[in-house]
Amino acid sequence: MKALLIGFFLFLTSLALGWGETAVFREVTGKVEYQIQSKGWLPATMGVEIPSGTTISTGFRSSAAVEVLGSVVFLKPLTRLVLDGLVRSLKGTKTYLTLLAGKVKAEVKPSSA
Repeated sequence: MKALLIGFFLFLTSLALGWGETAVFREVTGKVEYQIQSKGWLPATMGVEIPSGTTISTGFRSSAAVEVLGSVVFLKPLTRLVLDGLVRSLKGTKTYLTLLAGKVKAEVKPSSA
């Protein structure tokens, strides 16, 4: 019984903290790269999942569309953005982004709560 309660508590905690939440590249044009947790830069391709803590960089005449928890963030050329936090909970979703340089446009899906 104790193990069942601990398992249920861990499940509820994972829902509240949003463990395992990722964003996905939906469009990539030109030179777009991403870096996970200060590791090497990788070329972005459509469909690649990117976790929280990832930095995304677009080059000259390049752009990307990233789906984040049901909403879409469009990165314009010469943009550098960090996905600081992706959280889905019972109260809704929260996305924390840091725009280091460039321009973005977002289409945010309304919360169902």
